[in-house]
Amino acid sequence: MSVRLILDTSALLGYLAADTRAVEVSELMATVEDNGDTCGVPALCVIAAYQQASDQQRRMLMELTGSDDGPTVILPVLATDVGHLADLVAELPYDLAQAVNAAAKHDALLGTYRRNAYRDTLDPEEILDL
Repeated sequence: MSVRLILDTSALLGYLAADTRAVEVSELMATVEDNGDTCGVPALCVIAAYQQASDQQRRMLMELTGSDDGPTVILPVLATDVGHLADLVAELPYDLAQAVNAAAKHDALLGTYRRNAYRDTLDPEEILDL
């Protein structure tokens, strides 16, 4: 199983929203899973989304990211990631920097509602607009 899609903070918040974004992100995760792959969720994006979520949304977020057999896998910050992340945080918040790093590391698309937040840190063709 390969990580084919990285969900950033905005995608996680979309999943938690009580509107059509939740359906869109859920369907996208299901499509990735149907192809035998998984969605990667950078740990720093989970933390950023958690901080912005209500209590009920926090429970939903933990259900999404807390199970080993779910549609996502949490991507930690490893020692080998620190240098690249340090370079990226000069231009991006920590959570988005980890999302860019994870997309590059896994050769995966980055799913986001905030394309413009990434400026020139990622090839525009590697961003999936949600």
